[in-house]
Parts: sequence; structure tokens; C-alpha cells
Amino acid sequence: MSSKCIPILLLILLLMGLSGCKPSELPGKHTYFVNDHKYVGQLLDGDFHGEGEFTRKDGTRYAGHWEHHQLFRGSVIRTDGFEYEFDGNLFHIHRVLKEGIVVGEGIVHLTNGDRYTGYIDIRGHFFGRGILLHPDGTQEIGLWKDSKLFKEVDFELDKSGILKFDTELKDLAESRIPELDHLLREASILAIQRYFDSGELTSEELVLYYIYRIYHYDVNKLNSVLELNPDALTIARKLDRERENKKQRGNMHGIPVLLKDNIGTGDKLHTTAGAKALADARSDRDAFLVGQLRNAGAIILGKCNLSEWANLLTYPLPSGFSGLGSQTRNPYGRFSTGGSSSGSAVAVAANFATVSIGTETTGSLTSPASQNSIYTLKPSLGLISRDRIIPVSNAMDSAGPMARNVTDLSILLTTLVGVDPSDPVTKDAESLSGIDFSQYLVGDGLEGKRIGIVNYSYYESKEGGQLLEKVVSLFRKTGAEVSLIHLPNPKPRLDFGKMYNYSLKRGVNRYLSNVGDNTSMTNLEEVIAFNEKDSIDRIPFGQSKLKYSQQNSVTPAEYEEMTRKGKNDTQNYIRKLLKDRQVDFLLTLRSRFSTIYAPAGFPALTIPVGYSRSGEPVGLTLVGDYLTDAELIAAAYAFEQKHQLVKPSKLK
Repeated sequence: MSSKCIPILLLILLLMGLSGCKPSELPGKHTYFVNDHKYVGQLLDGDFHGEGEFTRKDGTRYAGHWEHHQLFRGSVIRTDGFEYEFDGNLFHIHRVLKEGIVVGEGIVHLTNGDRYTGYIDIRGHFFGRGILLHPDGTQEIGLWKDSKLFKEVDFELDKSGILKFDTELKDLAESRIPELDHLLREASILAIQRYFDSGELTSEELVLYYIYRIYHYDVNKLNSVLELNPDALTIARKLDRERENKKQRGNMHGIPVLLKDNIGTGDKLHTTAGAKALADARSDRDAFLVGQLRNAGAIILGKCNLSEWANLLTYPLPSGFSGLGSQTRNPYGRFSTGGSSSGSAVAVAANFATVSIGTETTGSLTSPASQNSIYTLKPSLGLISRDRIIPVSNAMDSAGPMARNVTDLSILLTTLVGVDPSDPVTKDAESLSGIDFSQYLVGDGLEGKRIGIVNYSYYESKEGGQLLEKVVSLFRKTGAEVSLIHLPNPKPRLDFGKMYNYSLKRGVNRYLSNVGDNTSMTNLEEVIAFNEKDSIDRIPFGQSKLKYSQQNSVTPAEYEEMTRKGKNDTQNYIRKLLKDRQVDFLLTLRSRFSTIYAPAGFPALTIPVGYSRSGEPVGLTLVGDYLTDAELIAAAYAFEQKHQLVKPSKLK
């Protein structure tokens, strides 16, 4: 690789997060320049990797161990002589390149013996909610700005929406917990129903068990759950009585479900999008899909944390962060949770509920599923109603099931599907309404299927190449034919920024108008103004995307044309690939194809495929044509039954 190519390559890699020139694994340390910044170290697939040092043009040095452009362990030396060491996923080079942009949370060990836990920016300044522990044991706790304590507040967020079952938990004997751990660790919905039928378990005890786990492993730890339903145990007892009276409603009877907190419920739960501006907000009624769940006998256990406003708050925003819920964490280690359905994915991976519901505009289901070693389906647009879900884009938004296995995924999907007069696009998917997707759980679902692996330069690295070989081998062992596909140019180009700027404001204003007096906010402008009054606490990362949306100048006609053209271009692109390459499905790593399948409205199913050398979960995503959701379920089930690659997360 020529030295002239390096600056251009890295600029593309760093600012866009994509590969440009030929990436490779370069042995030893080399020197690279990016906009007058300097990196001395090793590249792996274009990423900073291993031991290295990045020096900004202002002289600030970041030295330590890098993985995927992230500095995990090391030190920061500022030009003013201030130096500190840290251990944690703090710095991402995309953000280091931009002066003053915040980078995330972690634990910082300062050279004077102080230890800071909280958020920092690239200047090394503490900001937002944090705690500074001095060597003598004294503490400074509160909101920080420019490394100075700005306002004293509790370090831990208010969890009163969760911590309200202390009395009830006393009914769950400590000796029973190990038994339930063994019984439920990998139990499917069908297995749980058998436990119900045999008397080994009740819905009430199952709800208590999940609450116990949330108390012990989630509160101020993983932060995946925002709020628990105060009526969950009452509902569970009612459903237990129905079962005793031989009135079981189906496979979802008595099964606890967690919802992403942008899905409306007409009960005591709030619907907030993770925003402090909506902390008091409730939906005026159940979303259509929530009604489907209740009719099937499911228990709405609570609401999950998310990337605030479904990642339409600001840039950059750490996946899984919200003002109300703080930072959601990956149960497998110090890895990204993916987003924006971060809490829904983490909660399932950590066994805080049997299943959950997330939502996606582009990658918000498939990304966190991949990062947390679970299954999800981003369904064909219209298969699941978007009614009373806080929107991002009516052209792409979809809810979807999240589960630890394909059986649960299919059962939950069957419950959610239906034609809803409040969401006319569901009429387009009417042919799949009423189908029991569990009938597609057959062992030969991949037999003779042709899979086209969309080639990304990640596969050219050593680890990526090994993953590619593994994936090809696994699919062939399951009866599929596999080939590599290079994406042809020109690829569809959509201006997502313009589209979201228009659709977010329109959708949020309409949603707030619909819920009426159930929230004190009436439009996006009021949300922005509320945030500005206490920005350090309410929006520590800013709200640039909300502001862009409020200032949007796109006209309704321009938006409709953008979405129409985007849909046509992406549908034609995928269908041409499927036809020309003679394949049934496209396969991509994680959710790298989401900017093409999402605007097309096509289904995408994420399958856990293993773990990286560092233990980070890795998933792949199968993409099919419109309304091939059942075929994707069959393929995923066949793969799962043959290989069984998921390792349960180990919580402390």
C-alpha cells in the first residue's frame, strides 16, 4: 500500500467507518497521517489495532491498546502536562478527530491517585454525571463540566420505576433461585409452557424470577430495563387462574415480554423514548402490537432502555445511552451494545425476560442482536403495525421480535402480525396475516438454498478471513450452496439525514398530538427547549439531530419523492442481485447492509454465529425479498438446530 494512499484511506475509514482502499493486516508498527494527526501502530482491516499511539495535531497523545479504532486500555497525555491512565472503552477515534466531541463513559485512574467514574470528552475533561473518589476516601458526586463539579446530584439514576417489588420478592426463596436458573437458563417458550402444565412453574413465579434477576444484575449495572410494570404480578396471577380453569390462550399465555420504550402502552407504564423531556409521558392507549400481545395472554413486564429517540438525538451518541436510563452495557463484556434497541437485546441476552420487542429504522434491531448474541427479525415493512410507536420514519420504521432462539422468535412473530386499520401499510403484508410461523421450524430449511455472501473487506483481515471460512463451512454443512458476491456499483444513495430531519419532526409532533394530555410536551420544539434548560443533566451529549429536524427545510413533496425513489432503487438493487447471482438470500456481517434492505422494506434476520478472539459476539444477517419472512425463519431454524453456537452470558 503506497504511503500516499494512507491519509486518504484512513480519512475515509475514520470518518465514514467504511473500508476504502485494500485493507490488510500489516505486521509491525507503521506511521500514518490523517489530517495532520499521526498514528504509530498497526492496522487490521483498516482499523487501529494492537498497541499504538495516536497524536492529535494539538499535541494530545492517546497511547495504549486499540481494537476497531477504539482505545480500550492506556493513557492520555495532554499538552498542559496533565496525564492519566484508564481502563475501559472510552475513546473512539472517530470522535478523537473532532475537538470537543464527547466520547463516552468509563473509569479513569488519575496519576494523583484519584479515580473518576463517569463521562469524559476528548480533552480529558469530566462532564455529565460522575463520581470522583480521592485516595483518602472522600468523594465528589454530581454533574461535571470541564472537570469541575457543576451540581451535586446522586450518581445513580432514579430507579424507582424498577425498585418497587421488595415485599413480593421475599416470597421467592433464595434456595429456589438456583433451581430456576437451571430450569430457565436456555428454556424456550414451549419448554416454559411444559413447566406450567406440569406444575413446576407458574407465571407469577416466572415474573418474580425475572424481577429478581433485574434487581441483582441490571439496576445500575447493565441498565437494560427502564421501568417495570407495577401490575405485572397481578396480571400473572390472573393468567395462572385462567390456566387452572383450562382457559389457556396459546403459546404466549403467561409469558413475560419487555418492550422498547418507544412502544406505547395504555397502562401505568410510561412511554419516553429514553428522554427526560418525556419522563412523565404515557400513551393514551395500547399500541396495536401491545393489544395483540395482551390478547394472546402475554405479560407486559416493563420497558427497555434504548439509544435516546432511537438514536435520533445527536451525533455522536453511544449506542444504548439515554438521559433517563444512562448507558446500557453488553452482558458479554466491554463491547458496544449496538443500537438503538439496545436494552431490548441486552435484556433477552441476560435472561431478564423470555422475549422482547425492539424497533428498527436502519439496523436498530439487527445491530444489537448481533452484538448481544441473540436472534431478531426486522420484518417486511407492514408485517407488524407501527401504531402508537414513537416514529423516526414512516417509510422504514418497523417493530420486531427479539429472542434467544428461533422457536421463540417464530412464536412471538405469529402473535405480533396483523392488519391494522391505523397503519395502512399493514395491508401490503396481509397475505402473511394469520400464519403460524412456527410451522416453518423444520430441520431442512436450508437444504438446497443458495446463499450469496456480500463481500466486505473485513473478510480480508486474518480474523475476518477465518470467520468467512467458518460461515461458508457452517452453511454448506446445513445443505446450502454458498457463493461470494461483490456489490456492484453504483449502489443506491439515499440522503438519510434529510429524510430523518423531515420525518422525525413530523412524526414526533403527530405522536405527541395523538397522546394529548398524557404528556406535558406538545411538540419537538418544546422538547428541545426543555433539554436546553439543564443540558448537562438532560442531554450531556447534545441534541444536534433534534435541532436539525426542528430547523428542517425539506418540503412534504421532496420527502415523498426521496422515500419513493429510495424504495424503488433499493428494491431493484436487491432483486437484481438475487436474480443475477441466482441466490435466495443475501448474507451480511452484522447489519452492514441495513442502509439498503431497510429503505427497500425487505426482511432481515440476524443469527448469532460466534465470538471474536476478545469474546465480542458476532452475528450475521440474512436478507430476503419482500414477504420472505417465513423462509428466513426456516433457514435460521435449520442453521440453529445444526450448530447451536450461542453461549449464555455470564453475569456477576
